Amino acid sequence: MTRASLNTQHLPAPAAAQLDQVARLTRAPLSASVRARLRRDVARDKIAACAKRKSLDLDPHSLMAEANTGAQHFELGCWLHYYSRRVGDEGLWARIDCMRRLLLSDYHQFNPRYDFFTVFDFGEREFDACFEMGDGSDVLRALVGMRSSTLVAEKFAQMGWTEEYLQGRGYLDCTPAQLPAATAARVHGQADLFAAA
Repeated sequence: MTRASLNTQHLPAPAAAQLDQVARLTRAPLSASVRARLRRDVARDKIAACAKRKSLDLDPHSLMAEANTGAQHFELGCWLHYYSRRVGDEGLWARIDCMRRLLLSDYHQFNPRYDFFTVFDFGEREFDACFEMGDGSDVLRALVGMRSSTLVAEKFAQMGWTEEYLQGRGYLDCTPAQLPAATAARVHGQADLFAAA
């Protein structure tokens, strides 16, 4: 996964340094025992037991979908598990890298909805949290440089983040310090980021 196209100039130095450090990793920093548990739980014959252990209802269609997704995109699932408890608590760097990994993955959609929820504990709430912590515009601003990739551009389109949308909200032509106060207020937060979707 490339780090070069991330825009980090608007980030506080500690967040940029942490993001650079974690972005260098190819495998999610999980212990061998956690990784083994996730591998075991994602097996088609074990996922129902995992759901029961977590008091989740899982219909047969969802069971098959989650088992297939988890098997085909296991490392992404491990990253999502890693970030499931960090996107709210550990700060901006975690939210940006989580979204970066979803954008660059070969998983077909940007928002995984509940396809990684039963085993990997990452669902709609965790995805939304990446844009709802008061710094959603900073998350998107960090990611806009990645859209030169066809895959990333397609995922941006899934969210309704067209060139016109990004341009009209000041994400493309200026740094946060150059944004007028009214524009900065308009681009800040979840409601604006999901309004186009």
